[in-house]
Amino acid sequence: MPFIRHPEYELFSFNSIHWKAGAACADCHMPYTKIGSYKVSNHRVTSPLKTDLRACMQCHSETADWLRAQVEAIQDRTVSLMIRSGYAIAAVAKHLEKAHTAQEAGKNIDKALYDKAKDYYIEAFLRINFIGAENSVGFHNPAEALRVLGDSLAFAGKAEALLRQALAKAGIDVPIKVDLELKKYLENRGEKKLKFNPSLEIKDPFGVQEMF
Repeated sequence: MPFIRHPEYELFSFNSIHWKAGAACADCHMPYTKIGSYKVSNHRVTSPLKTDLRACMQCHSETADWLRAQVEAIQDRTVSLMIRSGYAIAAVAKHLEKAHTAQEAGKNIDKALYDKAKDYYIEAFLRINFIGAENSVGFHNPAEALRVLGDSLAFAGKAEALLRQALAKAGIDVPIKVDLELKKYLENRGEKKLKFNPSLEIKDPFGVQEMF
């Protein structure tokens, strides 16, 4: 399975508002500061959220609180779609597992349906991977981030439909709600046997995922 690392430039440069305005990475992530009588750029290269939005206020006249609210609104929408896409992709992975188990048991799984579903699964995974690895939670290009995650959801939904069809043709019953067996993956993780901490779980800010 391919994997994507740090595609910040690719997302930011794809017709984002700040890209078209001529902003560069240093403008937002290395704002000017005073050292004695010298004006120098901050070399910590960090999020503007950690520096009281000073970088933003070099161009924007609004208050830091107002600007922070805008950032959080964008990121909440991105997180909501990331969570829904992630759960949808995980459901597809479980259907693929069921198909593999059925094949091992001698069941005939329609190859055309399976192959197309697997292709769509990879398309969905790469898109959520792209946004997750990009590190701005959508802010570098909000419209494009939501488009990419929307496409991820579409591919995952189509993949699940094809796998349900393939499994049904093989005489295998598939429940409406897929058990993702989250405890199996969240408890006793790694060599240190880490436990799941509910206080660290990020919920859908709009509560949509809970409806599924």
